[in-house]
Amino acid sequence: MKHKNILDNKIRTLIKDKFGDGFYSTGSTLSYLAGDVTFANDKAFANGNLVTISSLVLALAEGESAYLDVWEEEVVFDSVLKKHGNQQETNLVTNYMKDTRTTEETSRRSQIQYNLVNATGVAGHTYLPVCTIAGGVLVENRIDTGGDTVTNAAAIAVNAADILTNVDNISTNAADILANTAAIEANTLAIIALTPSVVQS
Repeated sequence: MKHKNILDNKIRTLIKDKFGDGFYSTGSTLSYLAGDVTFANDKAFANGNLVTISSLVLALAEGESAYLDVWEEEVVFDSVLKKHGNQQETNLVTNYMKDTRTTEETSRRSQIQYNLVNATGVAGHTYLPVCTIAGGVLVENRIDTGGDTVTNAAAIAVNAADILTNVDNISTNAADILANTAAIEANTLAIIALTPSVVQS
């Protein structure tokens, strides 16, 4: 897990240094109707994290601004995990963290979570400007980080994340193998202890 964290931090630092914070999807939708801003089908870089925006809605009044609020949340085995980390999402993802072999908590992990908000200032959160309502009209103020080059870089980062996941799975399997080996050794010692000694004349 320590190696995974090191690699993960290196990837996040690379993305942050090369692309900064901003949006990079070309098929997103942003609209304002009956006092509600709807923002959907976009992708963003936020503090080195890749964020997939499914659909967000926020009520905005005249003069107010909307921000994509992104943060890292520590989650445990019984946490409710929403798809993509979208805090407005109704679809959930299965939480596989609980180790059924023990009654004790054995691990915690972090999930990148996000929402659409009209205020900033929470420590540890990254805020990306989305739009402002001026004269009853939506004024877009998203920062665009680019097109195909950024998309390809995002794909590389996703592949790197998959590699990290595989490394994590290998580490878990290795731990299981060690545990099984220890159990085999213990059983072998128990068998030896129960086997009558052979005395040679």
